Amino acid sequence: MFRTISLIVASSLCLILAFPPFEIWPLVFIALVPVLLLIEGQSAGKAFRTTALTGLLFYLFMLYWFINMAWSASIPVFLSVTAWLLLCLYLSVYYGLFGAGAVYFSRIPHALRLFMLPAFWVVLEFIREHFLSGFGWLGLGYAPYRYLPLIQIADITGVFGISYLVVLVNLCLKEFIFKRGRPDRGFVRATMIGIVLIWAILIYGRVRLDAFRTDGHEQTTVTIVQPNIDQQRKWRPTSWPRIMDELLLLTRQAIRDGEEDLIIWPETSFPGYLWEDSGGFERMRSFILGIDKPLLFGIVTGRDQMIYNSAMLLLPTGQVAAQYDKRHLVPFGEFLPLRRFLPFLGAIIPVADFSPGESLTRFPVPGKPGRFFSAVICFEDTVARVVRGFVRNGTHLLVNLTNDAWFLDTHEPILHLQTAVFRAVENRRALVRAANTGISCVIAPTGSIQSRLSDSQGKETFVAGFMTARVGLWDGMTFYTRFGDLFSLLCLFGVGAGWLACKIHFNSIEH
Repeated sequence: MFRTISLIVASSLCLILAFPPFEIWPLVFIALVPVLLLIEGQSAGKAFRTTALTGLLFYLFMLYWFINMAWSASIPVFLSVTAWLLLCLYLSVYYGLFGAGAVYFSRIPHALRLFMLPAFWVVLEFIREHFLSGFGWLGLGYAPYRYLPLIQIADITGVFGISYLVVLVNLCLKEFIFKRGRPDRGFVRATMIGIVLIWAILIYGRVRLDAFRTDGHEQTTVTIVQPNIDQQRKWRPTSWPRIMDELLLLTRQAIRDGEEDLIIWPETSFPGYLWEDSGGFERMRSFILGIDKPLLFGIVTGRDQMIYNSAMLLLPTGQVAAQYDKRHLVPFGEFLPLRRFLPFLGAIIPVADFSPGESLTRFPVPGKPGRFFSAVICFEDTVARVVRGFVRNGTHLLVNLTNDAWFLDTHEPILHLQTAVFRAVENRRALVRAANTGISCVIAPTGSIQSRLSDSQGKETFVAGFMTARVGLWDGMTFYTRFGDLFSLLCLFGVGAGWLACKIHFNSIEH
């Protein structure tokens, strides 16, 4: 029993330490070794429970910030705790399935299993990112987001390619360090192929980093305003005039040098609702006319008896150039699933149902004819297929308007930033993030975080401020942008081949 608990805790602890706020990312390459040792010789059912418990401990710590919705969104504590537990239990199922699969496929040759099990992990992560609206956070591939040479392969495979590599290394270490007896020749050859693959990925990364270090591309200058508006104030009508005062004051301070081509406010930064506060909108319009600068801002809009979480570009002339309505909505945050069938939920979860937008809106880059940027709102920058759609539609720059204040001052904003890094690399587009409470920054197409907004003590979250940065406008489409998750589909094919090999093996034994 002590060995079992120790190995489960060891794997969970390594996973926790590999991710924010600790970010000791090399630990992710050994994190699965203890639990893989533990499930050797176990039945598929017991392996499921063992690895599911490992995942559960990991998720309970990494997602504890969900509970803070009780204070920021006035949701009953019991409900926010229940939602946190249910989400962690659901996500841990994928770890359990991997453990069961590892036992099931243990009868196929070592060499085949070495490459097939990482593919099985990728398939599980892919399903998790799509099923029930999707939750792709905390995939293993996100852990080494700061090690740029390794993550450049994402422009071919997406983040799943790094997840594949992480599991592959864990399997190799487990087999070579802890396996009793000499590994068979097939496994040794397969491992050598794996080592060559790792070196090829790192060399590819270095080449791609050098290719994107040139400054010959066209650039624009953006100014990000981070107002740090408390959630309880944000939706209180009596606070709206004061919030507008703070936004306009910060913006006026930010544009003293007059270099900016575009000013950016965060998600739902306009205080109130457009249809209820036309006076506030006119005040903002007058301000823009006075400073002669375009403004991109988040706002709740309504039409045809539907409401939208929108981004709007206001030109120096006071005219609205374009509006984007958020397309990928967050369950329980922007709509209640099954509201018609479970009406009592509306009484305990005070969430209005937003409607999804329909268009991949492109905004013109001010002063750059023929150049466009796209706004992704809230957690849309964590969803690879959403961001890829904008780039395929011809955007040269990505802008994320977000508000992580719902989860208070935790490591959640860092996890959010971690996923955004891969959207920049996958599509080779710079990504500008304007957040209400942080982290506001500029991410280069290499995944390098070039500029970060912070106060005089270096604190990046729950501080008010502004920053101005030069941002590149990039052309072209990567392999990933063109073909999407082809690598994941190949992994699915590999898992199918492994399953077929198992069936053939079992049939030969029976006969």
